[in-house]
Amino acid sequence: MRNQLIGRVYNVPHLLRPEKLEAIRAVLTDHAFGLRADAATIAAVVADNRQRQSPAVADSVAVLPIYGTLAKRMDMMGESSGGTSVDRLAAEFDRLVADSSVGAIVLDIDSPGGESFGISEFAEKIYAARASKPIEAVVNAEMASGALWLGSAAGSISITPSGWAGSLGAYMVHTDASEWLAAEGVKVTYLSSAPEKVEMAGEVPLSKEAASYYQGMVDSLYRQFVGAVAKYRGLSSAAVVDRFGKGRMLMAQEAVASGMVDRIATLDDVIQRQVAGIRQRRGATAKARIATAARAVPPYSACRSAPLSTARGPTRSWRSGAATGRSSSCSAAARA
Repeated sequence: MRNQLIGRVYNVPHLLRPEKLEAIRAVLTDHAFGLRADAATIAAVVADNRQRQSPAVADSVAVLPIYGTLAKRMDMMGESSGGTSVDRLAAEFDRLVADSSVGAIVLDIDSPGGESFGISEFAEKIYAARASKPIEAVVNAEMASGALWLGSAAGSISITPSGWAGSLGAYMVHTDASEWLAAEGVKVTYLSSAPEKVEMAGEVPLSKEAASYYQGMVDSLYRQFVGAVAKYRGLSSAAVVDRFGKGRMLMAQEAVASGMVDRIATLDDVIQRQVAGIRQRRGATAKARIATAARAVPPYSACRSAPLSTARGPTRSWRSGAATGRSSSCSAAARA
């Protein structure tokens, strides 16, 4: 498990605040030296986190928590540290979108971002769902990097007064331990099918060619990030690069002024506003249905003036709904 976590920290693209990655690296170091919780404690923490991160629905408004460090798939150690699986979030979101009893979805975001895998796909789901029901993100209280990518896909964004958002950018980490190993008298030799296969190994220095290659990968991810946020927020890519902090975090007022978010509001404020919006829309829908039904029924005066049939035979009053010389539509209208 430790090797899997190390592989997800080093040498892969991140959409995460660097300070958070350093904290994760510190945890990995403690874990490597045997400083870890027992299995029962970890399981209890994981169960608590899953309960805390489960969607809640009240008054037709669903609140989907997006908390902690994001990863496409999250193992037990990651979840015990407060991490969240992007795949699990996307599945929960799909369920809420398909649920006809849910009138609006609120994304409750408190995340420093995470690894890049799965973020763009989930963001596109959020963006597409805007056509079916209101989707609002709330920065409560952090929306950084990969979480910014996700939150920007919502139809609107609110930020709690003490919140901050930003960290627009991407990066990778390579740790060169070759000199430390040499000082310890350790020499590591890789035998590979091609030099590029092991160029990011921490036991060897990073060549200029490899650094250039992976810098290009980071730059490509950054352009994709900027382009997506620009599309979601209805801005140009140049505006996003210039106004959205250039990798820095923006406090609530600055985030609103930059166009990164729409307003300052708490989670409770947003939920109450969405509940009111649902009730208003349902009231308008009910009135429209009544108006449509009323237009389908001919007025009483039309039935009174409808021409009598010239056919011979008994006629009965249209009021009784029986056979009559007047139009059948008026009879139906009267019965209705």
